[in-house]
Amino acid sequence: MAQIVCMQCGIIAEKRIGAMFCSPHCKNSYWNRKTPQTTEEKRKITVLHPLKTEKKATKLDSVISEIPPEEIEGIETVNNPQLEQFNWEKTICEVQYKHLTTVKTQIKCYLENFDNSTKNGFTVVGGLTGMALMEKSKDTLSTILVVGIASVAGRVFGRKFDKDIATRALVEKPILAAKLVEIENQLQKFAGILVETNKEILATPKTITRKVMQRNLAFLIYQEQLENDAEEKAQMERQKQLELEERQKEEERKKPLGKIISSGQLANLPFNALDFSGKWMSFLGQPSLDHLMIIHGQPGGGKSTFSIQLANYLAEEHGEVLYISGEEGFSKTLKDKLLNNNALSKNLFLADLHCLNEVQEHVPQGTYNFIMLDSLNNMGIDASGLQQIRKQFKGSAIIAIAQSTKDGKMRGSNEIIHDCDIEVSVSKGIATTVKNRFYKTGTEYAIFDEPEAPTKEPPVIKLPKNIIE
Repeated sequence: MAQIVCMQCGIIAEKRIGAMFCSPHCKNSYWNRKTPQTTEEKRKITVLHPLKTEKKATKLDSVISEIPPEEIEGIETVNNPQLEQFNWEKTICEVQYKHLTTVKTQIKCYLENFDNSTKNGFTVVGGLTGMALMEKSKDTLSTILVVGIASVAGRVFGRKFDKDIATRALVEKPILAAKLVEIENQLQKFAGILVETNKEILATPKTITRKVMQRNLAFLIYQEQLENDAEEKAQMERQKQLELEERQKEEERKKPLGKIISSGQLANLPFNALDFSGKWMSFLGQPSLDHLMIIHGQPGGGKSTFSIQLANYLAEEHGEVLYISGEEGFSKTLKDKLLNNNALSKNLFLADLHCLNEVQEHVPQGTYNFIMLDSLNNMGIDASGLQQIRKQFKGSAIIAIAQSTKDGKMRGSNEIIHDCDIEVSVSKGIATTVKNRFYKTGTEYAIFDEPEAPTKEPPVIKLPKNIIE
């Protein structure tokens, strides 16, 4: 046998394992409600509600159609209050019995004191007192005389004390005897009560069962299922809303753009940017993928070293970089710069090209994410040539290096500075942003703060046969 929850009424009942109903009546009521009794009823349901056969029933609909009661009558086992009452009465009776026993003992002791004579005791006490008084006296006769007088006085006092006790005994003895009889009767009465109480305690069960109203397990299951279905429904609604918003955004993006668009349309246009991090983020921000950067500075200021460090970072984190060495070519000085800056990335490539025509002829389109030109002055590339490179290698970021005048401005046409997105001025080992369309200007980058030396012998760079290392 086990406790089961009736699927019809929700009452907890003792039934065999696997049972679902508390009684045959609940079983018949449950199945009569679930299944039509006749073919005619089935046909009526189909005819009157044709749409219900097409609509998929949800969990929420099935739960709401049958709401079990929130509380049901149940049975619980508790301590028997009658047994607790008997135990309390027994404790009180035992306390009273113990108290009367103590009083009885005291009365008996008091009665025995009436029968004891005290005169001999007082005589002895008087004699000892006399001896104590004459302890230091050398006169034996005087000592005997004092002891004798003290003994006689003690005997006289003892007789008087015994006489007083005897007088009191004539009055108090009958009263105490009657009190003793009364106590004996009460003790017998309490003893009888204890015997009867012990019998009742042994005959009374320790626990009893009683009917109580308790939470219906079926209702708790229903409530939990209701909350789950409501949450599922709300989640589906949120998902539909998100899908609708996404479709609206997609449709908005697919609309053909005219020459004039709204700010909202511009905000929804997808533009990719370089996800710079660390010191490069603090220095340059997040430029677009096809930006134009101009790096200029006087000889020995660190612009080539800065360019190598930037090229290595781009190659390690953001794509393939082509460094066109128009000034040094494949030289030892270029090799030393790579080694001193630990710029040996597998995505960093070098080119020995010295003019615009060679760049347009030998550099393949759509291959490199970043093309670095070192330098514009040595390669003879002006603003027009730089525009041709940007047009030919559309989608690639162009980073050009140029020389500076003594006052820190780039040597050459100001049109290049006007067209560029980022201008970096390098002087005395510090790179400073003079212009930046993607981030604030005036940010600085210390080029020689933490030089990185290779920890092991670098691999040998394979150079063309016609170049002597």
